[in-house]
This record gives sequence, structure tokens and C-alpha cells, in this order.
Amino acid sequence: MGRTVVLEDDDTPQGVHFALLCRRSCYNPGTRYNSRGLNSKSSPGNEYEMEQILFRHSAGTLNFSTAVWRRGTVPIHWKSELVSQIADAAIIISEKPYEGIDVYYKRLMDRYNNQPMTILNLLRVKAVHADEGNLTHHYRESLSVVKKMMNLDINMIGFDWHHHLKIHGLDATTDAMWSLVDPVLRDGGVTSGVLRLATSGKITDVKIFKKQNGVIRTNCADSLDRTNLVCFLNSMQYLVDQCRAIGAEQLANVPETSRSLEACRKGIDASLLVHLAEMYVAVGDVCATLFTNTVAMVRFIPYF
Repeated sequence: MGRTVVLEDDDTPQGVHFALLCRRSCYNPGTRYNSRGLNSKSSPGNEYEMEQILFRHSAGTLNFSTAVWRRGTVPIHWKSELVSQIADAAIIISEKPYEGIDVYYKRLMDRYNNQPMTILNLLRVKAVHADEGNLTHHYRESLSVVKKMMNLDINMIGFDWHHHLKIHGLDATTDAMWSLVDPVLRDGGVTSGVLRLATSGKITDVKIFKKQNGVIRTNCADSLDRTNLVCFLNSMQYLVDQCRAIGAEQLANVPETSRSLEACRKGIDASLLVHLAEMYVAVGDVCATLFTNTVAMVRFIPYF
């Protein structure tokens, strides 16, 4: 389950083709109030692998670049219950919250060949929202537990997206988040290479110039609106590196020393940015529909 969104030929700026793949985990396919956190298969609810692909075809070669990240609910045993029609659902931590967490992380390490992993946790801090703050506490504790069980290169970045956005607005909030995440994005990089094609379209040779070395996993409570918006914003950073990797720097003229949201708005080709935003609206609706049976509550993506 998931969604694939691809730019059609007539829509691509300067011959750059663009695809966004959204792959939903089959290990925990349940809905919102039935599958938050880990299940009996040690898999969290609403879990996706995302892959952003750029490629450019010229004279029998296809230059390409990919970036991969994940999103999903907090991977410990927890649930939520509606106790009021006006208040947020109560978050309840299970008696054995960390049971089987090593199975989940072993699965990730096998899939990504032991690449470093960074958790981008968007939950509200305890002073603002006690339940989400408590969930973050157990999330951090689970990482300490699993590091003792297996050799795991994993770290957490905590960023209360709601609180920052309410006080500082979108641009300042995004730039503050990027100040924490940008070193991870740059260290991990993107995968890039070239395919050589026969006149029939058959691939005759593949060369990988660089491989991504690091995966970010983003979460909020449900892995819906906050997560979708932040994944969109971080994908803009990937987009800059991917354009450079395929020789399309003119489509993402963003200074290395100033990757602010405003710099990305001005430097990334407007049509490419609009298409990226539209893709995330589509992806957000799919993720929300499969998890909650409704489209995303926040369908505005700030691409201008």
C-alpha cells in the first residue's frame, strides 16, 4: 500500500523527471486507534518508507539521484484512548513498552545496511503537553535500552514543531529545525549515479558515484500532519543536493552557506517546487486516508 507520484514529461522543467514513492509497511496495516506504536510483529503503525527520485536523460545516459527516509508512529508499545470529545486522546504507555523493540531496529538495520539513523521527534515537550512529553521520555529510554541490546548507531533530535510554529511562525520555525537537522542531511547525502541505455531502452551499465549514508525517521503522535509537512520541508534540502548530483544546479540555486526557507523559495525552480508541494498534498491524503479514513487535516503546503 502507498502512493507513487511522477511528473509527466510535459510538466518537467528542463528535462528533469521527478518521482516520489510512498511505501506503507505491511507489518502493521491497522487504523489510527487500533495500531499506534508497536504491535505483536514489533512494527509501528502508520509506518512508511519514502523515496524521492530525480533523473535526467541525455544521449543514451540517465543521470539519477535518490534520497530515502522513513516516517511512522513512535516504535514502542503504547495506545491512545478518547476520554473527551474536546480534548486530545489520552496516551497510555503499556506495562512493557520496550518489548520486541530490538526486532524492529534489527529490521531497519538489515534494510539500510547498518547506516546511521537519526530520529526527528516532533512531539510536544512535557511542559506544553504532558502526554506527548511522557511519550518522548519513553521513546528516548527505548533507544537507551536497544543500544544495550545491539550495535546501533542511532540518535534523536527533539523539536516541538507545534510550540515553535505558534510562537515564531513558519519561516523561523523551519530555519530553527534545519539548524539541527541540516548537519545530518549533509552528512548522509544522497545516492547518485548514471545508467547507460541501449536504443531499445535496455540498461547496459550502471555506475554509482555516491551512496546515501544515513536515514532520518520522522514522527509526531500519529505520523500525519506535522510529519508530512516536515518531510516536505526536508525534501527541499534533498532536492537541492539531488539537482546538483544530476547536473541540474540551475534548478536549485541555493547557497551552501544559506539554506534558509526563504533561500530555498527563491533558489529552487518555481515549477519544480510547486510540483513537489502538490506531491506532498497527495501523499498526505493517502497516509491520512489509510490511517484515519479521512484526508489530511492540514492540506496547505507552503511552497511560495
